[in-house]
Amino acid sequence: MPNAEIHILDDCSWDDETKRVLAQEKERTAIYFSKADGPSEFKTGGLCGLMNLAMHIAREKRHPYVLFIQDDMQMVRALRDRDMDHIGEYFHNVPNAIQLSTTFIRKLGTDGFLNDYSITRPAFAYLRKREAERGKSNFSDTGVFSVDRFFELFDRFEVGEDKNSAKAMERGLTCGRSFFPFINWLPYPMSFRGRKRSMMHLVFEYFGRSGFYPIEFMTEREVAEFMTREPSILPIMEEFLTCPTSPRQDIWSTGGGEYNFVVYGSLPARFFVQAKKLRALLK
Repeated sequence: MPNAEIHILDDCSWDDETKRVLAQEKERTAIYFSKADGPSEFKTGGLCGLMNLAMHIAREKRHPYVLFIQDDMQMVRALRDRDMDHIGEYFHNVPNAIQLSTTFIRKLGTDGFLNDYSITRPAFAYLRKREAERGKSNFSDTGVFSVDRFFELFDRFEVGEDKNSAKAMERGLTCGRSFFPFINWLPYPMSFRGRKRSMMHLVFEYFGRSGFYPIEFMTEREVAEFMTREPSILPIMEEFLTCPTSPRQDIWSTGGGEYNFVVYGSLPARFFVQAKKLRALLK
Protein backbone atom coordinates (compact mmCIF):
# COMPACT_ATOMS: atom_id res chain seq x y z
CA MET A 1 0.00 0.00 0.00
CA PRO A 2 2.52 2.61 -1.18
CA ASN A 3 0.28 5.65 -0.63
CA ALA A 4 -1.17 4.60 2.73
CA GLU A 5 -0.42 6.49 5.93
CA ILE A 6 0.14 3.94 8.72
CA HIS A 7 -0.72 4.61 12.35
CA ILE A 8 0.16 2.27 15.22
CA LEU A 9 -2.11 2.37 18.28
CA ASP A 10 -0.29 0.73 21.18
CA ASP A 11 -2.57 -0.53 23.94
CA CYS A 12 -0.03 -0.40 26.82
CA SER A 13 2.13 -3.24 25.47
CA TRP A 14 4.49 -4.73 28.05
CA ASP A 15 6.41 -7.54 26.29
CA ASP A 16 9.99 -6.88 25.16
CA GLU A 17 9.50 -7.98 21.54
CA THR A 18 6.60 -5.58 20.93
CA LYS A 19 8.47 -2.73 22.62
CA ARG A 20 11.51 -3.47 20.43
CA VAL A 21 9.42 -3.28 17.26
CA LEU A 22 7.75 -0.05 18.41
CA ALA A 23 11.14 1.54 19.09
CA GLN A 24 12.26 0.49 15.62
CA GLU A 25 9.15 1.93 13.93
CA LYS A 26 8.85 5.23 15.79
CA GLU A 27 11.15 7.07 13.37
CA ARG A 28 8.90 6.44 10.37
CA THR A 29 5.43 5.66 11.75
CA ALA A 30 3.01 7.66 13.90
CA ILE A 31 2.53 5.78 17.20
CA TYR A 32 -0.25 6.59 19.66
CA PHE A 33 -0.06 5.24 23.20
CA SER A 34 -3.24 4.63 25.16
CA LYS A 35 -3.21 5.43 28.87
CA ALA A 36 -5.02 3.65 31.67
CA ASP A 37 -6.03 7.01 33.13
CA GLY A 38 -7.07 8.54 29.80
CA PRO A 39 -10.58 9.18 28.44
CA SER A 40 -12.76 6.12 29.10
CA GLU A 41 -13.55 5.66 25.39
CA PHE A 42 -9.86 5.18 24.54
CA LYS A 43 -8.71 3.47 27.74
CA THR A 44 -6.40 0.47 27.64
CA GLY A 45 -7.82 -3.01 27.20
CA GLY A 46 -10.27 -2.44 24.38
CA LEU A 47 -10.05 -3.11 20.66
CA CYS A 48 -13.19 -1.10 19.96
CA GLY A 49 -11.97 1.86 22.02
CA LEU A 50 -8.80 2.03 19.94
CA MET A 51 -10.79 1.63 16.73
CA ASN A 52 -12.81 4.67 17.81
CA LEU A 53 -9.56 6.54 18.42
CA ALA A 54 -8.36 5.55 14.94
CA MET A 55 -11.53 6.93 13.36
CA HIS A 56 -11.10 10.24 15.22
CA ILE A 57 -7.47 10.47 14.05
CA ALA A 58 -8.58 9.80 10.46
CA ARG A 59 -11.27 12.50 10.64
CA GLU A 60 -8.80 15.04 12.04
CA LYS A 61 -6.34 14.25 9.23
CA ARG A 62 -9.17 14.20 6.65
CA HIS A 63 -8.48 10.68 5.46
CA PRO A 64 -11.44 9.31 3.46
CA TYR A 65 -10.91 5.66 4.43
CA VAL A 66 -9.48 3.51 7.21
CA LEU A 67 -8.37 -0.10 6.75
CA PHE A 68 -8.42 -2.22 9.90
CA ILE A 69 -6.18 -5.30 9.67
CA GLN A 70 -5.44 -7.59 12.62
CA ASP A 71 -2.29 -9.38 13.75
CA ASP A 72 -3.20 -12.75 12.22
CA MET A 73 -3.86 -11.23 8.77
CA GLN A 74 -1.64 -10.05 5.92
CA MET A 75 -1.73 -8.21 2.62
CA VAL A 76 -1.61 -10.77 -0.21
CA ARG A 77 -1.20 -8.39 -3.16
CA ALA A 78 -0.38 -4.76 -3.84
CA LEU A 79 -3.21 -2.24 -3.63
CA ARG A 80 -3.67 -0.41 -6.94
CA ASP A 81 -5.47 2.75 -8.05
CA ARG A 82 -8.13 0.49 -9.53
CA ASP A 83 -8.80 -0.93 -6.06
CA MET A 84 -9.34 2.58 -4.70
CA ASP A 85 -11.75 3.26 -7.58
CA HIS A 86 -13.69 0.10 -6.69
CA ILE A 87 -13.88 1.16 -3.03
CA GLY A 88 -15.16 4.58 -4.06
CA GLU A 89 -17.80 3.03 -6.33
CA TYR A 90 -18.89 0.71 -3.53
CA PHE A 91 -19.63 3.53 -1.09
CA HIS A 92 -21.23 5.61 -3.86
CA ASN A 93 -23.60 2.80 -4.85
CA VAL A 94 -24.33 1.41 -1.36
CA PRO A 95 -25.53 4.39 0.73
CA ASN A 96 -26.46 2.19 3.70
CA ALA A 97 -22.90 0.86 4.23
CA ILE A 98 -20.14 2.13 6.51
CA GLN A 99 -17.65 -0.61 5.59
CA LEU A 100 -16.47 -3.09 2.95
CA SER A 101 -15.04 -6.51 3.81
CA THR A 102 -11.77 -7.00 1.91
CA THR A 103 -10.88 -10.59 2.88
CA PHE A 104 -11.13 -13.76 0.81
CA ILE A 105 -13.82 -16.38 1.48
CA ARG A 106 -13.00 -19.70 3.12
CA LYS A 107 -13.89 -22.81 1.13
CA LEU A 108 -15.84 -24.07 4.17
CA GLY A 109 -18.01 -20.93 3.97
CA THR A 110 -19.02 -21.17 0.31
CA ASP A 111 -22.02 -23.50 0.60
CA GLY A 112 -25.07 -21.41 -0.25
CA PHE A 113 -23.01 -18.20 -0.52
CA LEU A 114 -24.69 -17.06 -3.74
CA ASN A 115 -28.08 -17.87 -2.23
CA ASP A 116 -27.37 -15.42 0.60
CA TYR A 117 -25.52 -12.76 -1.44
CA SER A 118 -26.35 -10.94 -4.65
CA ILE A 119 -23.66 -10.09 -7.22
CA THR A 120 -23.87 -6.27 -7.35
CA ARG A 121 -21.66 -5.19 -10.24
CA PRO A 122 -21.95 -1.37 -9.88
CA ALA A 123 -20.64 -1.72 -6.31
CA PHE A 124 -17.97 -4.32 -7.16
CA ALA A 125 -19.25 -6.32 -4.20
CA TYR A 126 -21.39 -9.19 -2.99
CA LEU A 127 -24.27 -7.77 -0.93
CA ARG A 128 -26.11 -9.93 1.59
CA LYS A 129 -29.81 -10.30 0.88
CA ARG A 130 -32.06 -8.86 3.58
CA GLU A 131 -33.75 -12.21 4.27
CA ALA A 132 -30.32 -13.83 4.80
CA GLU A 133 -29.12 -11.40 7.49
CA ARG A 134 -28.21 -13.08 10.77
CA GLY A 135 -25.65 -13.10 13.56
CA LYS A 136 -22.63 -10.91 12.78
CA SER A 137 -23.36 -10.67 9.05
CA ASN A 138 -23.74 -6.87 9.04
CA PHE A 139 -20.45 -5.94 10.68
CA SER A 140 -16.78 -6.93 10.89
CA ASP A 141 -13.88 -5.56 12.96
CA THR A 142 -11.74 -5.67 9.81
CA GLY A 143 -11.95 -4.13 6.35
CA VAL A 144 -12.25 -0.67 4.80
CA PHE A 145 -14.39 1.94 6.55
CA SER A 146 -15.60 5.24 5.10
CA VAL A 147 -14.72 7.87 7.70
CA ASP A 148 -17.53 10.31 6.80
CA ARG A 149 -20.13 7.55 6.48
CA PHE A 150 -19.08 6.06 9.83
CA PHE A 151 -19.65 9.29 11.77
CA GLU A 152 -22.84 10.02 9.82
CA LEU A 153 -24.51 6.63 10.31
CA PHE A 154 -22.77 4.83 13.17
CA ASP A 155 -21.06 7.43 15.39
CA ARG A 156 -18.98 5.01 17.48
CA PHE A 157 -18.02 1.35 17.84
CA GLU A 158 -19.55 -0.60 20.70
CA VAL A 159 -17.63 -3.33 22.56
CA GLY A 160 -17.95 -6.57 20.60
CA GLU A 161 -18.77 -7.58 17.02
CA ASP A 162 -22.15 -8.94 18.12
CA LYS A 163 -23.23 -5.57 19.54
CA ASN A 164 -21.93 -3.70 16.50
CA SER A 165 -23.71 -6.08 14.12
CA ALA A 166 -26.96 -5.68 16.08
CA LYS A 167 -26.52 -1.90 15.93
CA ALA A 168 -25.90 -2.07 12.18
CA MET A 169 -29.02 -4.20 11.65
CA GLU A 170 -31.15 -1.83 13.75
CA ARG A 171 -29.99 1.07 11.56
CA GLY A 172 -30.51 -0.81 8.31
CA LEU A 173 -26.80 -0.98 7.46
CA THR A 174 -25.08 -3.66 5.40
CA CYS A 175 -21.51 -4.93 4.98
CA GLY A 176 -20.57 -5.91 1.44
CA ARG A 177 -17.80 -8.30 0.47
CA SER A 178 -15.38 -7.13 -2.21
CA PHE A 179 -15.16 -8.91 -5.57
CA PHE A 180 -11.41 -8.26 -5.37
CA PRO A 181 -10.11 -8.76 -1.80
CA PHE A 182 -6.48 -7.96 -0.99
CA ILE A 183 -5.97 -9.12 2.62
CA ASN A 184 -6.47 -12.50 4.22
CA TRP A 185 -6.42 -14.35 7.53
CA LEU A 186 -3.37 -16.55 8.03
CA PRO A 187 -4.13 -20.30 7.97
CA TYR A 188 -3.90 -22.37 11.16
CA PRO A 189 -2.82 -19.47 13.42
CA MET A 190 -1.88 -19.58 17.07
CA SER A 191 -4.58 -17.85 19.11
CA PHE A 192 -5.77 -16.71 22.51
CA ARG A 193 -9.14 -16.86 24.22
CA GLY A 194 -9.61 -13.90 26.53
CA ARG A 195 -5.84 -13.24 26.42
CA LYS A 196 -5.21 -16.73 27.76
CA ARG A 197 -4.07 -20.13 26.45
CA SER A 198 -5.42 -22.92 28.66
CA MET A 199 -3.88 -26.40 28.70
CA MET A 200 -6.76 -27.72 26.56
CA HIS A 201 -6.25 -24.85 24.11
CA LEU A 202 -2.54 -25.74 23.85
CA VAL A 203 -3.43 -29.39 23.20
CA PHE A 204 -5.87 -28.40 20.44
CA GLU A 205 -3.29 -26.18 18.77
CA TYR A 206 -0.51 -28.76 19.05
CA PHE A 207 -2.53 -31.48 17.29
CA GLY A 208 -4.02 -28.86 14.94
CA ARG A 209 -0.51 -27.86 13.79
CA SER A 210 -1.05 -24.22 14.79
CA GLY A 211 1.80 -21.85 13.94
CA PHE A 212 2.94 -18.95 11.77
CA TYR A 213 2.31 -19.73 8.11
CA PRO A 214 2.77 -16.70 5.81
CA ILE A 215 0.86 -16.56 2.52
CA GLU A 216 2.84 -16.02 -0.69
CA PHE A 217 2.34 -12.62 -2.34
CA MET A 218 0.31 -13.01 -5.53
CA THR A 219 2.30 -12.71 -8.76
CA GLU A 220 1.46 -10.12 -11.41
CA ARG A 221 -0.05 -12.84 -13.59
CA GLU A 222 -2.15 -14.19 -10.72
CA VAL A 223 -3.40 -10.69 -9.92
CA ALA A 224 -4.29 -10.01 -13.57
CA GLU A 225 -6.28 -13.24 -13.81
CA PHE A 226 -7.93 -12.62 -10.46
CA MET A 227 -9.01 -9.07 -11.33
CA THR A 228 -10.49 -10.04 -14.71
CA ARG A 229 -12.46 -13.13 -13.61
CA GLU A 230 -16.26 -13.21 -13.51
CA PRO A 231 -17.63 -12.35 -10.01
CA SER A 232 -19.62 -15.59 -10.08
CA ILE A 233 -16.22 -17.25 -9.52
CA LEU A 234 -15.95 -16.60 -5.79
CA PRO A 235 -12.67 -15.30 -4.25
CA ILE A 236 -11.99 -18.49 -2.29
CA MET A 237 -8.74 -18.26 -0.37
CA GLU A 238 -7.63 -21.86 -0.90
CA GLU A 239 -8.12 -21.54 -4.67
CA PHE A 240 -6.42 -18.19 -5.30
CA LEU A 241 -3.78 -18.04 -2.56
CA THR A 242 -0.75 -20.19 -1.80
CA CYS A 243 0.74 -20.98 1.59
CA PRO A 244 3.62 -23.47 1.11
CA THR A 245 4.07 -24.22 4.82
CA SER A 246 0.38 -24.59 5.77
CA PRO A 247 -0.48 -27.98 7.33
CA ARG A 248 -3.18 -28.38 4.67
CA GLN A 249 -3.47 -26.70 1.28
CA ASP A 250 -6.99 -27.81 0.35
CA ILE A 251 -8.84 -26.52 3.44
CA TRP A 252 -7.68 -23.72 5.75
CA SER A 253 -8.72 -22.96 9.29
CA THR A 254 -8.47 -19.31 10.31
CA GLY A 255 -9.95 -19.49 13.81
CA GLY A 256 -7.19 -21.03 15.93
CA GLY A 257 -7.76 -23.33 18.91
CA GLU A 258 -10.14 -26.25 18.37
CA TYR A 259 -11.02 -24.95 14.88
CA ASN A 260 -7.47 -25.74 13.70
CA PHE A 261 -7.67 -29.08 15.46
CA VAL A 262 -10.91 -30.12 13.76
CA VAL A 263 -10.19 -28.73 10.28
CA TYR A 264 -6.69 -30.22 10.17
CA GLY A 265 -8.38 -33.58 10.64
CA SER A 266 -5.78 -35.45 12.72
CA LEU A 267 -6.73 -38.80 14.29
CA PRO A 268 -7.43 -37.17 17.70
CA ALA A 269 -9.56 -34.57 15.90
CA ARG A 270 -11.72 -37.25 14.34
CA PHE A 271 -12.30 -38.79 17.76
CA PHE A 272 -13.12 -35.31 19.09
CA VAL A 273 -15.72 -34.68 16.37
CA GLN A 274 -17.32 -38.08 16.93
CA ALA A 275 -17.43 -37.44 20.71
CA LYS A 276 -19.20 -34.11 20.13
CA LYS A 277 -21.76 -35.80 17.87
CA LEU A 278 -22.32 -38.52 20.47
CA ARG A 279 -22.84 -35.95 23.25
CA ALA A 280 -25.37 -34.12 21.05
CA LEU A 281 -27.28 -37.36 20.44
CA LEU A 282 -27.32 -38.23 24.14
CA LYS A 283 -28.79 -34.83 24.98
